[in-house]
Amino acid sequence: MNLLFVCNHRGGANSIIPILILALKNKYICNVVTTELNKKFFQKYKLNLFIQNTKVTKETISKIITKTNTTFLITGTSEISEKLVGNLEVLFTKFCLEKKIFTLSVLDFWTRYRERYSSSKINLLDGVPDHICVINQKIKKEMINQGFDKQSIIVTGNPHLEFLKKNVKLNKSKLKFIKLKYNLFKYDKIYTYISQPLSERKAYTNYTHIEYNEKSALNSILNNINDLIKLKDYKKILFFIKIHPSENKNKYAKYSKKFRKIKFIILHNNENFYDICKNSNIVIGLFSMSLIELSHINCNVISYQPTSKDKIIDLLGIKIINDKTKLLDNLLNVPKSKLKINKMQKPTKKIFSIIKRYA
Repeated sequence: MNLLFVCNHRGGANSIIPILILALKNKYICNVVTTELNKKFFQKYKLNLFIQNTKVTKETISKIITKTNTTFLITGTSEISEKLVGNLEVLFTKFCLEKKIFTLSVLDFWTRYRERYSSSKINLLDGVPDHICVINQKIKKEMINQGFDKQSIIVTGNPHLEFLKKNVKLNKSKLKFIKLKYNLFKYDKIYTYISQPLSERKAYTNYTHIEYNEKSALNSILNNINDLIKLKDYKKILFFIKIHPSENKNKYAKYSKKFRKIKFIILHNNENFYDICKNSNIVIGLFSMSLIELSHINCNVISYQPTSKDKIIDLLGIKIINDKTKLLDNLLNVPKSKLKINKMQKPTKKIFSIIKRYA
């Protein structure tokens, strides 16, 4: 069987890579279509890699499907239509459905379901695959309520979270190495902020309904940390900013001038990322999947969503702060979250069993 994996955003790439690794171990012929963003992720594997840097067309898809002799399509999901390549996963799914090629997608998040499976803003659900693998029953119910066929949705859990649990080893020597590298001993508090490029996406997505973005949220967080410095008479605060892979690494350079009592370090790759977060007093973000990942390896995390309660995005039990006045107290104290993940699930094997069924 010839498998074709298609993904646009990093979250989708993360979710399908464990399945790809298992398929390669089982001697399946694997091919990948992705963007420049994920190129390095896949280059280390022995497979045909197609990097899509222009608007995807039906002709492009047809050539790739023919060249790879695809008999099974596995995709991630993207919640927005990229200006550069378009709805990559949806368009490949539509083409394969027309050609009677079996299709499966791994849903790595729990919002904007209709957008992820539609080729236009009309949200016609015209790119729904034969099977959609989701994290939990709650997501399945929400999708059914939004018009999805319940027969197509399978609760499997998330392969990436399973992969993290097995492969991210946070040992004492690595944690100590990070302490020495960044001289963490001299700081009163250490925070890590997970950025999401909401302000950059509002121009061509439905993100306009969100009342905040990565910059306004960060300003609010930093102003609260300034108050914390005065309240506790802290001398030194270290603040890591993990930028999104699509963001410019100089995006937050100006903050060091605005908040002079805070030492900033910008992280623009994943090197030592988990060890840095484990060394942080608190990791704070908006609604990034990274918060779920970090909670899964027992980091202290907060989701900061300064919005009305009916617009809060649930993060599987992670503590969510939406009231600015409560942020200061939560930055001072370690938050307690209960991650709602079924530990008995074996997502990768469960999804791979679906693939084998049609082999």
